[in-house]
Amino acid sequence: LKFLSHNQLYTFIEILGLSIAFTFVVIITIYSVQEFSKDNFHEKGERIYALANEDNFGFSYQIGERLQERYPEIEKVCALNNHFWGKAVTFADKQITANLLLADSTFFDLFSFDLLSGNRENALQRKNDAIISETFANKLFPDSDPLGQTLELANGLHVMVNGVMSDIKNSAIRYCDILLRIDNMEYLHPEIQSADYQNTSAVIFLLLQEGTTLFSKQTEIAGYFRETYLPYQQERYATVSFIPVKDLYFSMLHKGGFLEEGEKLYVQMVMMIGCLILIFAVINYINLTVAQNGFRAREMATRQLLGSFRIELFFRLILESFALTLVAFSVAVFLSYLCAPYAGRLLETTIYISDYLTPGIFLGILLFVLLISILVGWLPALLLSRAKAIDVVKGKYRQQTKMVFSKFFITFQHLITCTLVGCAIIVIWQTHYMIHAPLGYNTRDIINLEVSALDKEKAATLANELRQLGGVNRIAFSEGIPFNSWDGFRATYEGTNIYFPYLVVDTTFMDLFGIQIVQENNLSHADGFYFSEYAVKMLGLDPGQPVVVTDEKTMSVAGVVENIQLHNATNSLFPVLIQIKKAEEFPNGIRNFSIESKGDPLVAFQEIKKKYEEITRLEFSGDFINSQIEQSFFFYKQMSSLITLFAIVAAVLSLLGLLAMSTYFIQQRIREIAVRKVFGSTNSEILQRLLYAFLSYVLIAFVLAAPLIWSIGDFWLSGHRYRISVNPAIFVLTALFCCTIALFTVVWQSYTAANLNPADTIKSE
Repeated sequence: LKFLSHNQLYTFIEILGLSIAFTFVVIITIYSVQEFSKDNFHEKGERIYALANEDNFGFSYQIGERLQERYPEIEKVCALNNHFWGKAVTFADKQITANLLLADSTFFDLFSFDLLSGNRENALQRKNDAIISETFANKLFPDSDPLGQTLELANGLHVMVNGVMSDIKNSAIRYCDILLRIDNMEYLHPEIQSADYQNTSAVIFLLLQEGTTLFSKQTEIAGYFRETYLPYQQERYATVSFIPVKDLYFSMLHKGGFLEEGEKLYVQMVMMIGCLILIFAVINYINLTVAQNGFRAREMATRQLLGSFRIELFFRLILESFALTLVAFSVAVFLSYLCAPYAGRLLETTIYISDYLTPGIFLGILLFVLLISILVGWLPALLLSRAKAIDVVKGKYRQQTKMVFSKFFITFQHLITCTLVGCAIIVIWQTHYMIHAPLGYNTRDIINLEVSALDKEKAATLANELRQLGGVNRIAFSEGIPFNSWDGFRATYEGTNIYFPYLVVDTTFMDLFGIQIVQENNLSHADGFYFSEYAVKMLGLDPGQPVVVTDEKTMSVAGVVENIQLHNATNSLFPVLIQIKKAEEFPNGIRNFSIESKGDPLVAFQEIKKKYEEITRLEFSGDFINSQIEQSFFFYKQMSSLITLFAIVAAVLSLLGLLAMSTYFIQQRIREIAVRKVFGSTNSEILQRLLYAFLSYVLIAFVLAAPLIWSIGDFWLSGHRYRISVNPAIFVLTALFCCTIALFTVVWQSYTAANLNPADTIKSE
C-alpha cells in the first residue's frame, strides 16, 4: 500500500486499464449469455419445433391443425402472427397505439412465459380474450386493475383483458403489447382470413409427443403440401424442415419480421474482441509492472537482506496483484451499470445485469479475479523475486533485464489496433456510401405517414387539414412506397416463377417522387401496369408490348418507368410494377400519405405531427423518408459504432502499454542518453532517436496489419452490390491515426529525457 500510494499515477493507470477491460468483459459476457440462451427456459422446449421451408418460416396459420389431424406425433400446435404493429387501441377516452401478437389458444401450453395475473389454464380460452404485457398494463392502467377491462381495436373488434404477462424477452418471439386469439384475423385482416389455405401469414410451432420425432417424415409432408398447399403447388418452395425452438434465434432462414433474428457470427465477433481487450489489459498490467521493477527492486533486495524468502516475496506480489484486480473489477461492475443502457442501444438489445447478480455468479467472479491476478502477476513477481540482492545494490539488475516480451506484445497490440481502425474506416465509409446510393426516386423533404389505421372519412379530413398548413407543399396517396412496400404476387411467365412487387399510386405520387416514365403506351383504360426497365429486361419484353400473360393474371402494359430500388441499396433489384389510379379507386384503400414539406423541414414536421395527433388522437409515426432509409442501415451503423468503439478502447490500452514500455525504455537508456549528450548529441537529435525507437513498433505493426485490412475489407465488401473499393486513402488514414496518437503518448517523456542534464544523470548513475 505504501508503494502504491507513493506511485499514484502508476496505480491509477493500472486500475484504469483493468477497469475498462473488465467493464467490456462484464457487458459482453452477459450479452453473449443472453444471446446464446434464447428460449432455453421453456419447460417443454425439447419438444417444440418451428415448421420451416428452405427459405423462411411463413405458412398458412391453419396448416398446423391439418398436420395435427394427419400426424399423431403432434400433441399440440400454435400459430403466431405479429404483423399488426402500431395498431390503434381505445380504452374509455384514451387512445394509444399497440403491437399485437396473434396466437392460438395453446400459446401458454407450449411456451413458459410468466403470467403475472390471470389463469394459464383459461388464458385465451374465449375468442375475445386478451393478454397484455406488464409494460402496456402500466402504461394504460397505471392506477387500476386491468383484468376485466374492455379494449376496442380496429374494425369494431372488442376484447377483454383476462391476464397480464411478463414482457417477452430472451426469446426469438418478438415483444408484444397485446396477445390475441389468431382467429381474430377476420377482423384485423379479412383478406388473409378468406385466403384460408393459400397464404404465408404465420409461424407454426409444433409440440411433439414425448419420445417422438417427425424428421423422418419431412419428405412425406413436403409431398402432401405439393398436393394441397398453394405455395408448394406454385413451386415457390419444395422442402420442409423442423427447427428446434432453442435454435430458432440463430437459424439462417429468413424470419420475415415474424421472429427476432440473431447473427451468431456477430456475437462471436463481439466475444472475440472482448477477449482481445482482456488480453490487452493483461499485457498492459505486466508491462506497467515490469516497468516499475527498477524502483521495486531495491525494496525486494532490502526484504531479502532482512530475511524474507523468495517464495514469500513472490506471493506478496501476487497478493498485491489480486488486490488491484479486485478493486478494478469492483469499479468495472459499477461502470457496467452505467454503460449498460448505451451498450444495449449499441447491440440492439437490453443488458439485464441485475439478473446475473446471484451467489453462484459472485463465486465465479472471485475465481475469475483470482485467475486474472495470477495471470497478470506471475511474470513481474517471478522477475522481482528472482533478482539477486547484490546485483540490485551494485546497479546491475536494471542492465540485465531485457524488453523482448514487451516489444513483442506492444507490436501485437498495435497490429490489432491498426486492423480494427482500418476495418472501422471501411465500414463507416461503406455505410455512408450505401445510405446515399441512388434509389431511382426522390427522397428529399418527403414525410412518409402510414394511415391504414384510419377510416376513409378520417383520412380524407386529415388530408384536407394538412393541405392548409404552411409547411405542406403537396400530398400524394398510395398503397405503399418504394422504401417499405413489399406488396406483390408471384406468377409464372414462360416457365419462370417470378415475384412482382407493385405499387398503386396517384398521379401526384409520380411527380412528387420524380419517377420518370420512359415510354408511354397510352392505354384507353386505367388498369394497366407500368413496368420498370429491369422488369422489361428480365422478362425479355418489347417495351411497346400491350399485354403480359402469366399463370396468375393478365397485365396490360401501360408503359415503362426507370428502375426503382425497393427498401435500400442492400437489396437486389426487383421487376417493379406501378399502377396509377385515382385515390378513391385504390383496391385496398389509401395506406400512405407522402407529404412534401416546404420551408424549414423541422418546423413543417412539427406542424404535421401536431395536426395528425389533434385529428386522430393517435401517436404520430411519420418520418422523413431520408431518415427511414438511414435507420434501415441500423445494423451497419451499429457494426461501425461497435468496431469504432473497440478500436478506440484497443488504442487506449495499446497506448497505456506503449507508455509503460517508454517509461521502462527510458530508464534503461538514461545513461546512454547522458553519454551521447556529453559526446555532442543535441537535444533534438536525442528526441528524434527516442521517438523513432517508439514509433518503429507502430510502423511495423501497420505494415503487418495492411494485408489483413485489405483481405478483411475486400471479403466483406464483396457481398454488396453498391460498394466502395479498398483504396489507399483507407491505409493512409489508418497509419496517420495510429502514429499520431502514439506520438502524443511518448512525446512528453521523450522530450523530458532528451533535455535532462547529463551531469545530474552521470552523478546519480
